[in-house]
Amino acid sequence: MTRSSEPMTISLPEDWTPAQAWAVHEILNDLLERIEARYGMAVQDWLGGEDADADAFTETQLDLFENEWNDPLPF
Repeated sequence: MTRSSEPMTISLPEDWTPAQAWAVHEILNDLLERIEARYGMAVQDWLGGEDADADAFTETQLDLFENEWNDPLPF
């Protein structure tokens, strides 16, 4: 899959009620949450140009409480 640099245009109906517009908003919001939960890390890797597996990030993630509070941060 390749990234498209061209914007996508979607025409919205002009006769939706506020309730209908909100229902579509809620469906899209739910879809976004589910996509992020399932594919979020893989998408971040892909956007960053990495070919790594989605689990590779969690293996390199540092534990916040791994070091003593007085130790310097590793970055």
